[in-house]
Amino acid sequence: MTPENPPPLPEITTASIIWAAKEEKEQTLAQIERYAPTWKASPAYLVMKPDHGLIVSLQRIEHEDQNFVLVLSVEQSVIAPEGFDPQIPIRLTCPWNQLYMSLCPDEICAPYGFRLQFGAQGVQRIREGLKTGLVDSVRINGIPHPQLLSSCFRPNYGCAQSPPSDEAV
Repeated sequence: MTPENPPPLPEITTASIIWAAKEEKEQTLAQIERYAPTWKASPAYLVMKPDHGLIVSLQRIEHEDQNFVLVLSVEQSVIAPEGFDPQIPIRLTCPWNQLYMSLCPDEICAPYGFRLQFGAQGVQRIREGLKTGLVDSVRINGIPHPQLLSSCFRPNYGCAQSPPSDEAV
């Protein structure tokens, strides 16, 4: 290439933030208000990739102009990075129009951010797994995969532990 014939410049991609419309915010806020009493009454399992698996309780929900914030206290660290302090409350900020977000009585899922599963039975299964070594099995090649413990919240949890037989296919 010569100065008279420079290489072509790469195309530059731009991104812009699309804030939630008033209707999106109102719809999400209505769901939060509907489910908040259930969420606050139950322990939960929080997964934040790549290496956080925590038993938490929802303390409060704050509303901001473009986001809502879940304030959680940590009851127990199941999987956490070195130096994690469970005494410090966790603040999860989520835009009102988070892509692919789902809210229901037993879960808040904000893909690319976190998954929060509510239910005393699922949390109890995780705690039992701490005693039996199940939690150790969520490490693959030494790397923790806390999302694997989400199966503790399935209604057919006991069945999920054994592989299906050829007859079932």
